[in-house]
Amino acid sequence: MQLRNVTRYYPEHMPFGENIQYFIDENGLDFYNSIDTFKLKYKLCIHPDTKVIHSVSEDISTLYPAGFDIVESDSLPYDDIISGKY
Repeated sequence: MQLRNVTRYYPEHMPFGENIQYFIDENGLDFYNSIDTFKLKYKLCIHPDTKVIHSVSEDISTLYPAGFDIVESDSLPYDDIISGKY
């Protein structure tokens, strides 16, 4: 599963209330409705232009997705992350 170019939006129906930030990707997929479709261990926020990883979590709900692509993986490229090659 992946979400592309996630941005904030204001849905007509706000199931979690008005004091919550809502997010949607370029294909119209709602972030919160998509959480259960992510099955792999790690979720990553990746800048869509530079492909730099900005955050990683096993719990997707802890990520702030606005401005990023959200992808998932069962492994992390530790050597590339540390060296800055990723």
